[in-house]
Amino acid sequence: MKSEVLKIDAYIPLKPGAFSLSHHAGNIRSYCLVFDELLPEESFAYWLELMNTMRAENILRIKGIIEFKEKPDTPVIIHGVQQVVHPFVPMPEWPSEDTRSRLVVIGENLNGSEITVTFERYVGVRASLL
Repeated sequence: MKSEVLKIDAYIPLKPGAFSLSHHAGNIRSYCLVFDELLPEESFAYWLELMNTMRAENILRIKGIIEFKEKPDTPVIIHGVQQVVHPFVPMPEWPSEDTRSRLVVIGENLNGSEITVTFERYVGVRASLL
């Protein structure tokens, strides 16, 4: 039985492009990144720190569920609000049948290519932007 605590699929689009333009007002947009590979935890944490350093005033929220190379088969919850990134929280199991790592970035005056290019450069894993 899957955990009912986190219903991450409610935040993930069913078709590509669903998050490229969001329902937010003004220049606020949501971007969903999906990864086919396991992510290196240290590089991922470095990228989060880099984004907070470079674009802290523009990042409103980051949330997701990630599987790290160092901890296979252990989904980890990622959550940050503005400049605060909370400690990563391991989950006992995936909350749904979809076991892809994914991350939602909500920000003002951000663009998807900026997010994916920096991610791929610093984490070393290709990110698909939905």
